[in-house]
Amino acid sequence: MEKATQRSKQWFDQTAKHYHCPVSGASEWEIGEEFVSLTTRSNANGQLLPYGQTSVLLFFRCKRCAYVLLFSAQHLGMLK
Repeated sequence: MEKATQRSKQWFDQTAKHYHCPVSGASEWEIGEEFVSLTTRSNANGQLLPYGQTSVLLFFRCKRCAYVLLFSAQHLGMLK
C-alpha cells in the first residue's frame, strides 16, 4: 500500500496540489491510505440490479473541512 500512497501523492503534487477546496477554500489535502471502491447498482433506467460495475478510487480529504475528492485509480495507472 505504501507504493500506492507514494504514487498518489506524486500524482497529486504534479497535477492538483494547488487545487482549492470548494467548501473551505483551503489548499491542504490529506491522502487517503486506502483505495475506495464504488459500485453502481442501477442501470440507465434506474432499475436496481443485483450486480454492478465497481470503480476503484483514490481519495484526498481537505484538512480543514474533510471535503473529499475522488479520482479513478485505474485511469491514473495506480492499479498496475
